[in-house]
Amino acid sequence: MKQLQCVISILLIALVPMFFIAGYIVLVVMILLSFNANAFAKERPIIVAVIDTGIDLNIMKQGRKKGICRFGHKSFAPKLKKKTKKEKYEWAQLKDINGHGTNISGLIHKYAGKSNYCQVILKFYKKDSYNNLTAIIRSLKRAIELNVDIINISGGGLERSDYEKRLIKKALDMGIFVITAAGNEMSDSSAKGYYPANYYNDVIVVGSRYGDKHTRRRSRRLASSNFGKKIDIYEVGFEQKGSYGKEMTGTSQATAITTGKFVKYLNHRRKYVQNR
Repeated sequence: MKQLQCVISILLIALVPMFFIAGYIVLVVMILLSFNANAFAKERPIIVAVIDTGIDLNIMKQGRKKGICRFGHKSFAPKLKKKTKKEKYEWAQLKDINGHGTNISGLIHKYAGKSNYCQVILKFYKKDSYNNLTAIIRSLKRAIELNVDIINISGGGLERSDYEKRLIKKALDMGIFVITAAGNEMSDSSAKGYYPANYYNDVIVVGSRYGDKHTRRRSRRLASSNFGKKIDIYEVGFEQKGSYGKEMTGTSQATAITTGKFVKYLNHRRKYVQNR
């Protein structure tokens, strides 16, 4: 009996440290998993799809320094005739020959501040093209495939498309924020219609107003801006220049500023959730 008790005592002495070691290993694994999850959450940037006229290729070269993602970019506009030796052909197709897209990207970057975010450039527009709506639809499909966080559409038109509407609905159902221009037709868009702004109430529609430097008129809507019940917010849109690009005026610029500020808000909210 004494021998059995001795054996049991020896086994217990040997097993107790093993239980402590096993518990320690489990604790370490849990900490590492938690750390990796937090690290991943911090590393993933807020992704903004900018559906516009492309971007200055000199800005593209600077990548994340200028808020440009390392992936996802694509042109759905008619192809440029001249190929570029320095860059890959597909990458060169993003070249902004209009200046509008570069201005929009620059404004988003300016107002996003130091947020952990990046832009995916989706080019839809080429002057004198009759396929711009088709290109917008293809750009929307691309943004949805990439599961971006925000879609910025600083444009639109009077033409309604059921296919475009379905894609906007799909994006909203996925939790993607769609921010779009109210238009510059000087009309009540609630009555006349403007798309994609008028498709759904969940689309954030931005009209334009004067800025703070125009103290006598800063609260006034720009005469060119559409108005009506469909407009969610009036943001500064008069003579706006971003971190890069030339100065422009309109609801397009007001939309880009709204997107930049929204990126900043989402970034602060993410940090708050992580630090709770």
